[in-house]
Amino acid sequence: MIDCVHDTTALAALHAACFDRPWSQDAFTELLKGDGVHALGEANGFIVIRCVADEAEILTLGVRPARRRSGLASKLVRAAMELAVTRYRVAHVFLEVGAENHGARNLYAGLGFICHGRRRQYYANMDALMMRRDLVQGGSPATGDEKEGGAQQ
Repeated sequence: MIDCVHDTTALAALHAACFDRPWSQDAFTELLKGDGVHALGEANGFIVIRCVADEAEILTLGVRPARRRSGLASKLVRAAMELAVTRYRVAHVFLEVGAENHGARNLYAGLGFICHGRRRQYYANMDALMMRRDLVQGGSPATGDEKEGGAQQ
């Protein structure tokens, strides 16, 4: 079950299990103090999203290597979008993803995100693609639960 996560020690440990350049417990503590910032997750994965005005940004998403390709990442993204729509009424979600991270790019594309730009050398020595998903379609929210793979864009 995906819930709100407030345990910054657990978030930092999970981030370290997922990434080569992990965020510290202090970084998570400071981040979660911010207005509109939420961490959602369970024992094997998490997502951090920031909601401001009518926009949201996925700041990080991680799933333990042994649990990747199990559908957990999709569930986390959908849960974050649902929170963003219901609590903040956001209309758009943005993120950056490593240009060479084909698994993550495919995940986001399957959830209806489209590429709208590139940031050179965003991740140390790797470019990032900027992706966007519009959540309000025809006047009603669309968070990807309508059908598998998200709503059509």
